[in-house]
Amino acid sequence: MRESARPATTASAPISEVGIVGGLANTANQVGAAIALAAFTTAVAARTASQQHDTVASLAAGYSLVFLIGDDAGIALGIRALTLLLPARDNRAHESTGAR
Repeated sequence: MRESARPATTASAPISEVGIVGGLANTANQVGAAIALAAFTTAVAARTASQQHDTVASLAAGYSLVFLIGDDAGIALGIRALTLLLPARDNRAHESTGAR
């Protein structure tokens, strides 16, 4: 986990549980990275094996797929993070007055 994100993971935890929360965040980071590496390696191997080109072209096709998957996942996670971090609009005031 990046150093700038570490304080954010424990900011809302009670003082007595900061160590546990930090440890869980670190563990989640390590496990997530391991799962992502396994998934990306599997995708590269599957794409490389399915190609009928020479080795370099097959590897390039495999890594191209992984970069595409990584980009899409990054965009999706970024959008999800924004929806969680940005405050929700309170539409109740508009609904009661009939205004928009």
